[in-house]
This record gives sequence, structure tokens and C-alpha cells, in this order.
Amino acid sequence: MSEPITREVVLERQKSPDEGAYRATIYVNERARQGPDLALDGLQLGNYMRNPVILWAHDMTGKTASGGLPVGRTNRMRSEGGKLEVDFEFLPDDPFAERVRNAWEQGFLQAASVSWLPLESEESEDGNQRDVQSDLLEWSIVSVPSDPDAIRDTHARLI
Repeated sequence: MSEPITREVVLERQKSPDEGAYRATIYVNERARQGPDLALDGLQLGNYMRNPVILWAHDMTGKTASGGLPVGRTNRMRSEGGKLEVDFEFLPDDPFAERVRNAWEQGFLQAASVSWLPLESEESEDGNQRDVQSDLLEWSIVSVPSDPDAIRDTHARLI
């Protein structure tokens, strides 16, 4: 079995039509800075939506202040036109999730990252691996994405 793969993505934030919820459009980078590329049209979302957790920095094992617990949950996810759009909410009455929510609302957190399990991969013309079929494991809010342009791109869209 292949190891899960993580990639930082860009968020475009807007208000969700649902009370108390947030909306984010997650644009997966066309090309990975390092590691494999992800074919969004081959990304399976069904297993994720049965357990739609949002983590802090991919912490599934309790290595951060989140203790491995979710900071939120996805209420809706849609893949269309090369992007993932989510409506989500933060975990209420949890001090750490409240800190993440506050930083999100104040614009100090502006990046996310997806983790997926590759199911089928191929080599592209330039020799890079491309995961053409994969299973979304989770998405996380992160403070520092690996793509330094992600923050500037998000900031430019919000202005």
C-alpha cells in the first residue's frame, strides 16, 4: 500500500450560505513543487465525506496542541472545474479550535493542505509522477504552506 501524500493548496475564502459556516474554494496546484502531481478528476471524495474531519496541520496522532482531534468538519464538498469547494464549520467550545477559527477570521491563517492515498499513478512526459486515481484522506488548515506563492495569491484575491 502506498504512503499518504500531502500537498498544500490555495484557499479563496467567502461566506457560506449556512449560518455559522465558512466556505473555501481550494485550488490544487497544477504542478507540485516536489512530489507527485494530483489529478483532481481522479480524486475520490466518498470515503472522506463519511468522516469529513478538518485537522490542524495533518495531526492525526496528537503531535500538536490539537491533540490529534479535528478543529472542524466539512459540511459540503464539490469538485468542479479543477477546484474543490467546501462549506465547513469549526468545532465549537474547544479552546484550540477557537484559536484556529480566530486566526482564520482575522486572516492570519490563509492556507490549507490535502492528504490523499494514491491508488493509481503514471509518469508524465517530464518524468514526474502523477496520481491519476486517489482517495482523499483529509484536509487541514496549516500556517505555512510549501508553496510560498499560495499566501500571496490568496491575499491578492481577498483584496
